[in-house]
Amino acid sequence: MSHGIRNMTTNIIVFADDDAIWPPPTLLTYILACFEDQKVCRVSTSQRVYSVGEMMTIWEMFAMFRLSIWNIEIACATHIDSRLPCLSGRTAVYRTIILKDPDFLHGFTHDYWLGNYQLNSGDNKFLTRLLGSSR
Repeated sequence: MSHGIRNMTTNIIVFADDDAIWPPPTLLTYILACFEDQKVCRVSTSQRVYSVGEMMTIWEMFAMFRLSIWNIEIACATHIDSRLPCLSGRTAVYRTIILKDPDFLHGFTHDYWLGNYQLNSGDNKFLTRLLGSSR
């Protein structure tokens, strides 16, 4: 991810997991429209679980339920009490200028817990901490 960020030439960076399925063809258009507001620095999407087979397994049902609750929680956190929720890395979009900051890139690859134990932080948690501390 760090290599990709360093070599990015666009104003917006989209992170998407390899198993994320976007509904064609409007999702990216809707996401990018959010960035017309210059105060917006990150955008996420409402996410769903789709069955791999003909019938949904119990584990897929649990995942579907969990994501449904997560979608509601993010909407509430953002719009009701202005909290900064952790965006899912499945599909998350950021302004490139934030991620190209040398302090971000160094912190992302040199993240430590209690100053001693190196972490391999996920992008979603690290970015939430970074953006939350800069509010």
